This record gives sequence, C-alpha cells and structure tokens, in this order.
Amino acid sequence: MIVLAADRIQKHFGPEPVLDGVTFEVHSGERVGLVGPNGSGKTTLLRILADKEEVDKGQFTLHSSVRLGYLEQEPIFEEGRTLWQEARSALDDLIALQREAVDVARSLSQTTEQAEHRRLAEQILSGIPEGSA
Repeated sequence: MIVLAADRIQKHFGPEPVLDGVTFEVHSGERVGLVGPNGSGKTTLLRILADKEEVDKGQFTLHSSVRLGYLEQEPIFEEGRTLWQEARSALDDLIALQREAVDVARSLSQTTEQAEHRRLAEQILSGIPEGSA
C-alpha cells in the first residue's frame, strides 16, 4: 500500500527551483532517509509534506491512515516549554487516541448491557473515534 506519494513537485524561491520535478512513493513498512547537501531542498520538501509550505506545481498525497508530525528546524518555543515538551507535542493525536482506546476498553469491560457492549466493541474494531466512552 502506498502511504505517501509525491508527483512532479516543484518549488521556487526566486528564479531558481529548489525542487524541480520531485517524484517518489513510500510504501507501508518502508523506512526512508532524506539526505543531501545544504540547500538541496530537504527541509522545503518536509515543510511541503507537513502542509507548512505550498508547492508551485505538482501534488502529494497521504493515505488517510497517515499522520505527520513536524518539528521546525529552527523552532520558536512557547515560553516555559522545554524541547522535550515541544517534540512530544507531535504525538498529541496518538496519545489522545490511546487514552480514548483505554477509556473505551474500560467501559467495554464494565458494561452488562448487550447493545452498549456491541457498540463499544464496534468502536474499538473501527479505530475508536465517536468520542470517548
């Protein structure tokens, strides 16, 4: 399954392109490294994928199951937050989903009502959302 695809991505800053026709696919289970010299467009590509930068031409698609977190190369931290807190914030959606799963599982284990049991079991099987139990 393709989880991320880029098709002929172009991005210019001034007259020269930083990215010119970048095309690739990432399949489920693959690990990818992004390497290159300074100024070759690595950060620009990541900013585009994180929806922090617009493309001039081309497109990219993410599978609906993919969640991207992005930590700025030169971040501006909210006063009083540590680097650890800022990096961990990229996982906020996953942490919230885990909490919901635990809540639903707890409710599932405690309910004696058949219809409620069926509803909670379906919620777990379908990937949670619908709100916590």
